[in-house]
Amino acid sequence: MPLLLMPDPGELGSLNAHLRHCTPTERIRWALTLGQNTFATTSMGRHGAATLHALSCEAPNLPIVWIDHGFHTQATHATARVLRERLGLNLHVFRPVLPTARIEALFGGIPTPDQTAQHQRFTDVVKLEPFRRAIRTLEPRVWISGIRRDQTDHRRSLDIVTIDGQGLLKVAPFFDYADDEMVAYLDAFKLPRDHAYFDPTKFQWGRECGLHLAS
Repeated sequence: MPLLLMPDPGELGSLNAHLRHCTPTERIRWALTLGQNTFATTSMGRHGAATLHALSCEAPNLPIVWIDHGFHTQATHATARVLRERLGLNLHVFRPVLPTARIEALFGGIPTPDQTAQHQRFTDVVKLEPFRRAIRTLEPRVWISGIRRDQTDHRRSLDIVTIDGQGLLKVAPFFDYADDEMVAYLDAFKLPRDHAYFDPTKFQWGRECGLHLAS
């Protein structure tokens, strides 16, 4: 099968059909064969160590972007330290321009999703603007992501390989893995899980933070 960076819709369908029979490791290898400027993202979430482990085995020097929005728990920071040291991650941390205390003062704490305008502005300040900065800094053409189909309604409309609104080829190695399969992977390699993970831009399980909505 020819490997194209920007397949047309017909090629994208056949490509995903092919990759559905591949393991996450094989999907990562495929992405790397494209020979394009590639990066990965992590939230350091509950199952985030799985993607990071698979990447560290296949591409130990690959830039990995983590948006430290300023509201992570101590447990999440501890997990990040363990993974960075154990896996030797080439981690690029991007933070909001404003310090957390200033953000809390501006928004009166963390806005809830029902405060629509406030929450959208908060999300842009703490996550979307740092991510745009990461894109400008690293200038990727291929984006390896830890998203999975069963996480949100929006992600059910995506696939292993998609092209997002910025023209990036997005590859999700664990896209079709269920929670129990993720846990099995983590247990097999004795990887940590962050049960205290909290994302203020989602606020609750099943919501999008905005990074993947352009897909």
